[in-house]
Amino acid sequence: MTVRENFSEESEQGGLCSFTEFDWGFYICIEKDAYVDRTLIIPMIERMTELMIETNKECFLIHSKATRRASSPFELVEYTEHLKQQKHGFVPKFAVIAPDFVKSVNLPFVDDLAYNRGIEMKFFSNKEKAISWLKNED
Repeated sequence: MTVRENFSEESEQGGLCSFTEFDWGFYICIEKDAYVDRTLIIPMIERMTELMIETNKECFLIHSKATRRASSPFELVEYTEHLKQQKHGFVPKFAVIAPDFVKSVNLPFVDDLAYNRGIEMKFFSNKEKAISWLKNED
């Protein structure tokens, strides 16, 4: 896999999010102990939109390594609505590795939010399986 770009965004409360481009799309790493709030997520969504327009790639692997804050249901609605508005005709596909979140009772709620907004999203615990799904190899 070849890396084309690294891009970082930091939340006001601390926490780094980095983007790396591969042939199949983008790997987004939210560092361990990141404070995940709208000051991190909204710019991250806007950067994903820019990358879709620049590269014509719609696949994103989001890897959250253990965050200091979970988003409320209201914030999850806000994030998916913002993403829906930013799609610009693209059909983004998201594989998410978020061990803390996968155990959450919010998971079915997030699945419905994404689906109802035309966003393909699936949660994984294994990076290789997530990439295979993004590449339509599973």
